[in-house]
Amino acid sequence: MANNLGVLASLVLGAVTFGIYTSVTLAWNGYSLGAVLLSLQREAPDQIPRVAPHITLEFTAFLLGASAAWVLLVDGIGCLAAKRPVRVRGVATALALAVACLLVAAWFEVRLINGDFLLWDTSFD
Repeated sequence: MANNLGVLASLVLGAVTFGIYTSVTLAWNGYSLGAVLLSLQREAPDQIPRVAPHITLEFTAFLLGASAAWVLLVDGIGCLAAKRPVRVRGVATALALAVACLLVAAWFEVRLINGDFLLWDTSFD
């Protein structure tokens, strides 16, 4: 959870670099999560139903954080150039949803480690 919150914070703070750091970090995390799924598909395809909910929620949280960063960037430029107000409510909502997704993903991860969770039944007997 702490690592994922750090990634989320770096995604939002990446707006300071005009979104470049945010985009690179988001692309790297998407690549990493996709590589995990590809490795599982090759080595242990029966584990994909256990891991897919966690990966989906985690990347959704990262997308929400990146979206908040890009809104902050555009609103910050608009605030300086055209004296428009910054839309704090939308950014706060996106970040709250991102943290909620990370909490649920962390719950899934704990269940995965314990081995007592399966989102759907994969037995075809």
